[in-house]
Amino acid sequence: MSQVIAFPPRPAPAVTHDQARLQQSLAKLAQALDEQKAAVAVWRGALGDLKHSMAQLGDNLANYRQNLAQLASGIDHLGHETRKLVQITETV
Repeated sequence: MSQVIAFPPRPAPAVTHDQARLQQSLAKLAQALDEQKAAVAVWRGALGDLKHSMAQLGDNLANYRQNLAQLASGIDHLGHETRKLVQITETV
């Protein structure tokens, strides 16, 4: 049986200065993109929190309007009762 003899591995080509700069730039770009991705995720989370806060604010404003409407109704009723009492006291 014959034996297969492997060729010796080729030496890695020498990296030129320009290639090294390019690799360094690409690594920095990848890092910046990762940081930007994380920042966008935080920003989206903040937008979600803002959406929730705005919904709560809308609910609170609706409750406030309802309470004001009830107060106005109560005041109208008291004004009507006051006018009736004034009429009664004027006739006595």
